[in-house]
Amino acid sequence: MVLKRVYLAMLTNIFLRAFVFYLYSLLMIFDFTHAKTSQNWYPLNDTVMGGVSSSSVKYTEGDGMRFSGFVSTENNGGFCMIKSPGVNIDCEAKSHIVCYLKGDGKQYQIRIKSNPQQPYSYVLNFKTSGNWERLAFPLEKFEAQFRGRVLDMPNFNAPTITEVAILIGNKKNEKFQLDIKWMGIE
Repeated sequence: MVLKRVYLAMLTNIFLRAFVFYLYSLLMIFDFTHAKTSQNWYPLNDTVMGGVSSSSVKYTEGDGMRFSGFVSTENNGGFCMIKSPGVNIDCEAKSHIVCYLKGDGKQYQIRIKSNPQQPYSYVLNFKTSGNWERLAFPLEKFEAQFRGRVLDMPNFNAPTITEVAILIGNKKNEKFQLDIKWMGIE
């Protein structure tokens, strides 16, 4: 009985230390469990170039920020995107953007910029499982792209992130839904 208590105390101590380390190594960027955070994000669809895709971003109780809509390839369109407000995220000594999200099994892109004036973004594709999952995106894997074309430039290595966006554009007509509870950097 005493041995069992000692063992449980050791496990509890290990768990608490791991949890504290996790909390201090992850810097929360966006907490979408609050309605106000979700309201600051905005959609930008292919309608800016004549497409007819549609999307919305809204807060949903229990699921955080919901990005949903319909991607249409009509009129040479084919993407929906949501963008963050301007941010200034320090990337020094950080290696990953981390998201806790639930998708629909489809592929998305996470896009970042190191300067709000630059015409290109750094892009990384990811596929969702359909379940709640914690995904870590290595900053060094983000490729410079402009309008879907990979640029002959180094991957992301800037000291700051000034914009974050999520895009879906799989070259087909499809409904989509992506729920995000939070984003951080570690």
